[in-house]
Amino acid sequence: MKILLTGYKGFIGTNLVKKLEKHKIIGVDLNDGNDILDSNYINALFEFYHFDAIIHLAAIAGVGYSIEHSEEVLTNNIIGFDVLAKAAIKHNVKHFIYASSSSVYGDDGTQKSPYAVSKATNELQAAMYSNLSDMKFTGMRFFTVYGEGIREDLAISKFIKAMKANEPLYVYGDGEQKRDFTYVDDICEAIKLILESDKEWRNEVFDIGYGSSTSVNELIGILKGIININYDKVIYQDEKAYDVKATLANANKLYEWFGFKPRYDIKKGLREWQLK
Repeated sequence: MKILLTGYKGFIGTNLVKKLEKHKIIGVDLNDGNDILDSNYINALFEFYHFDAIIHLAAIAGVGYSIEHSEEVLTNNIIGFDVLAKAAIKHNVKHFIYASSSSVYGDDGTQKSPYAVSKATNELQAAMYSNLSDMKFTGMRFFTVYGEGIREDLAISKFIKAMKANEPLYVYGDGEQKRDFTYVDDICEAIKLILESDKEWRNEVFDIGYGSSTSVNELIGILKGIININYDKVIYQDEKAYDVKATLANANKLYEWFGFKPRYDIKKGLREWQLK
């Protein structure tokens, strides 16, 4: 299968390339200077390669970043999706797989950041274009992904760096906010199953997470056991307005559709990653 993978140099993308080694992957990444907003460039790419599928991971990420850079985030994430979807439809691509986010749930269904709004909008765009074309759309709501290659600006990266250096670790809020931490290999395995499935559908969205939540305080305790058991430099600060209270994936749909079960709970995933 010939696949266009946007964001192939990113955290999930670099791990996914290894998982999809039997397929022909053509990568596009914002860090290459390639502009997914440039419809001429994107259409020329589709016309030249005749892709069977697209896996769209490229985005301006970061909930906190999006608060201060809302125009950049909304433009790239929403218009970029639109350019890619229209090019894929025009060139008869069979399957459009894209990254959504657990952030679309917000608190009580209300998004709390421009990033979350951009991902919720992507899901609406997919629903619209699935009604206007024969292309299959699949959204993937990722839940707090961690593992090899993770971005340094994410909380779990900062925690690990602070512990290893025996420096202060900063937590926003009381640490009782919960996240469904998902190991990157489970994310990539789920994408592979979706890509290679012979099931038929028009437009579906799947939660991709472990299916269990861990508080930030519990996460710190687990990391202490793996990295620095005597660590005691946790500093609590005021919570951020955009921070959701808890995330929890509904892992049942992926199992019912594809027989997928995540392999790594948070303890196993952290040990696999940190003790390699």
